[in-house]
Parts: sequence; C-alpha cells; structure tokens
Amino acid sequence: MKRLMAFAFVVAAHQACSSTPAAPVRVCTPGNNVFCRCIDRSEGTKLCNDQGTGYSTACRLGESLPCPGGEAPEVDSGTGEPSCGPNNCTGCCLNGACQPGLTTAGCGKGGEACTVCTGRQICKADQHCGVDPESSWVLHPATAIIAAKNGAGGDWDVGGGAPDPYVHLWCPATATTPVVTPTVNDTLTPTWATGSCTMKAKDLLTAGFALQVFDEDISFADPVSTKQTIVATESQLQAGKVEIAAPPLTFLRVELTQQ
Repeated sequence: MKRLMAFAFVVAAHQACSSTPAAPVRVCTPGNNVFCRCIDRSEGTKLCNDQGTGYSTACRLGESLPCPGGEAPEVDSGTGEPSCGPNNCTGCCLNGACQPGLTTAGCGKGGEACTVCTGRQICKADQHCGVDPESSWVLHPATAIIAAKNGAGGDWDVGGGAPDPYVHLWCPATATTPVVTPTVNDTLTPTWATGSCTMKAKDLLTAGFALQVFDEDISFADPVSTKQTIVATESQLQAGKVEIAAPPLTFLRVELTQQ
C-alpha cells in the first residue's frame, strides 16, 4: 500500500509540473505602429513586436525622437483586471480606454492596442490599416533592362544593334485596347516619360493589369517579353512599385502612384 501511495504521489506531481504553460497574450498587431501618449500628453507611437506580445520600441515622436518624460501609464480600473483588453473591448485600446477602432488614429479590434494608420492608409472595414480600396492609382512603366541577345540568342536587329523597346499596358488585364508607351530607339536600358493608365486599388488587387514589351522593327514588332498579368499586393501599392523579370526582359519597373 505504501508503494502504491508513493507511486500515485509521483504521478500527480509529474502531472502538475508538466502542465502546458498559457500562451502569451497578444496585445497588438505585429509590425504596426501603436498609439501611445507621453507624460506631457503629446501623442506618439510605439512599434509592435513580431509576436504581437509587446513592443520593440518605446513611445516616441516620429522615428527617433524620444517621448518627453516617457510614456504616460494606462489608467487602471482598480479591479485587478486590465482596464481595456480582449475580455472587455471589441474595438481597440487607447491609454486604457476602449475605442471603436474605426479611425486612422485608432484602428483595431479584439481589445488590441489601437494602431495608427500611416501614410495614405485608412482604417478599413475589417478594422485593420490598409490601402483604401476606392483609391485611384496611376500605373507607369518607368524603366527596363533588356538582355543583349533576344530570346533565340540572336541579335535584336539585322546586322546587330540594340532594340527599340516600347510597352503595351492593359488596365485592367481584361481590357481589349492597351495603352502604348513611346518607342525608345537603340537601347538596352529604356525609360519612358509617358504612357500610363489609372486603376482603382480594388481592381489592382483582384483583376490586376497586364503588360508586354516589344522591339519595334521596320516590318513588324518582335516581342521582348510575353504578355503578363500582374495582380498587385497591398505591400506593392504601399511601396509604390511593381518589379518584374521575364528574360530576355531582365528587369522592368512599373511605378504606382496614388492620386
């Protein structure tokens, strides 16, 4: 009996010690700038860490200016529970108070810390910062690099010489008639000052646009690349460019500018 009781004690102790620890509580959206307030009541931001469990920077004004006097503490409800969090807020938390989470200065849901939407981002219907689906964007093929030899390994022109490139641009990709850039003569590194189109962000993110580069010749145009459909991402819109490569088209950058 003593051995049985000792065995039961060891098993119970093992079970108590091997219980799975609670997962860290997520307090913010990873990589987002979260609103904070300084001691002097000025408004700042702090960067949410990659796990969403805390912050990788202190409260600051801009990118590097420290918060005067440090960050103001959140107001405690005095109940022992967080004054604002996942258990008592469906929007986002700002200095201990629950906010609707629908504005650019306070965006978020689920009791996370309110995110400040930067640049031209808005607080979207899903309560996350992002590109306005209704915003208009200008697409402009800006520059390219073309290989010295064509796709068959031959010269671009009879007797040698660089190609005379131009771009067809379909906006959206399903359009029947393309926008055409000017031809740039005898170059492997063309740039185009004109030849653009306009699309809404929601169409860029779903239907996308299409393009194809050609080499203008006397009798007919040789394709430098095949026709490609590109569906943009939010990160590309925020970066302001899409870059592609389709040998012998070594590189092409399409600039994306919000109107």
